[in-house]
Amino acid sequence: MDLNIDALKKTVEELGSNNVQYSAADVSKSAEVQGYVSAAVKVFGKIDVFLIMQELKA
Repeated sequence: MDLNIDALKKTVEELGSNNVQYSAADVSKSAEVQGYVSAAVKVFGKIDVFLIMQELKA
């Protein structure tokens, strides 16, 4: 999950896995968070671990 869809697509290609899903979303918007959580559950059945990493800008 990121705001940059091109970077997400590139990362998935580099991983070379069919078990990867990506979503472009803004975590400050609850509707977008709900959307990617629902999409992940639909694809994988459940979420075991959820990691969110954020770049901090000065």
